Amino acid sequence: MFIVDALDFQYFALIVPSSLLLLALVLWMCGRALPSQRFLLWVAAGFMLLSLSLTTQILFPSQQLDLLAPLLTAGYMAGAFCQAYGMALRCGAVYPWRLAMGLSGMAVVASMYWSWVEHHWWWGPMVSSVAIATLYLFALPAVLRHPSLGRLLERLLKVAYFAFVVYASMRVALVASIVGRDGVAGLLIVESPYWAHLLVVAFFISMVFMLVALACAIQDLLHRILQERNIDPLTKVLNRRAFFEEATRSLSHKTSGPWSIIACDLDYFKEINDQWGHHVGDKVLAQVAASLVSQVRTNDLVARFGGEEFCILLNGTPLEEAYQVAQRIRADLAKQHFGLSERAITVTSSFGLASIHGLSDLEAGLRRADQFLFAAKRMGRDRICVDPAALLLQPAAVATTALP
Repeated sequence: MFIVDALDFQYFALIVPSSLLLLALVLWMCGRALPSQRFLLWVAAGFMLLSLSLTTQILFPSQQLDLLAPLLTAGYMAGAFCQAYGMALRCGAVYPWRLAMGLSGMAVVASMYWSWVEHHWWWGPMVSSVAIATLYLFALPAVLRHPSLGRLLERLLKVAYFAFVVYASMRVALVASIVGRDGVAGLLIVESPYWAHLLVVAFFISMVFMLVALACAIQDLLHRILQERNIDPLTKVLNRRAFFEEATRSLSHKTSGPWSIIACDLDYFKEINDQWGHHVGDKVLAQVAASLVSQVRTNDLVARFGGEEFCILLNGTPLEEAYQVAQRIRADLAKQHFGLSERAITVTSSFGLASIHGLSDLEAGLRRADQFLFAAKRMGRDRICVDPAALLLQPAAVATTALP
């Protein structure tokens, strides 16, 4: 228990909403600067509304709270709604806004009744506390289900929002216990230590939540920039530069060997572009890339080297197993239909395989794979070509005969 002059406590209490308002303005400016992080605008708006409502509640005398209770309830409800809606938006979930608005309206009407008709204004905090906790709960399942993708900040954001829900729920019980024990006097703002404790807890949770939300938004932006730098926009696989960077990391770890390279090139692709147009050719390339990704593991690398040429680095895969992977890819492409719905387009591919013995052998391995790819083209396309001496297979079945 602490004793503090009412006016001094009032000024002290104003520090909390003022600080939250400044942080909310920072969030708002960041949200305006980052159009892809639109959830920041909703979260910032929520904290602005909460800060303004809290400031109003602190500045006005407690005797006038019965007149202001509906307005304060509406401000608190709007703030909680914006925060919860913003979190649902970030998680790609649909927030039940109609149900939330209906609940908020009932809370405001109930606050008007208890404040203006029955004049039992202490029921206002009870009603608004229950409604606010419910608004936060509406978005909690989406936040908890949202994948963290192994990111610490994502997990911290979940924890911070969960703390918001817990705090809002516990606030209901705390307000009820204060009213039950101390009556109306227990809720007088300038005289209650309980109110100061609530302000400190709310400020700490809000500050952590806003800082983590901002950090997550910046992390998402950096990840998006990195994706745009490393990912081919058409096929959604690695580009040539990113392939060499990732391959360098993979080949630097001896435990991820042995390695094999598959060079893949679509047969007669120029004819598809000439006959059907480049928009159809783009669809074919995107579908081929998806097929390649589906036939390899997540730790393997698939890249578009340019035009209709793709390259695959298989980690922990000897050449014999790489040959089987190329067989699967070729069979999968052969049975697919590409491009136009009114007429099926079939696509075949030629493959060149080579083994890589380490990082220093990457460039030479790629050249060997290209040489075998060109050999497959010369032999008639739609086949896999590899050095027979490197495989425990019959040479004729590998280098000179198309797969069945």
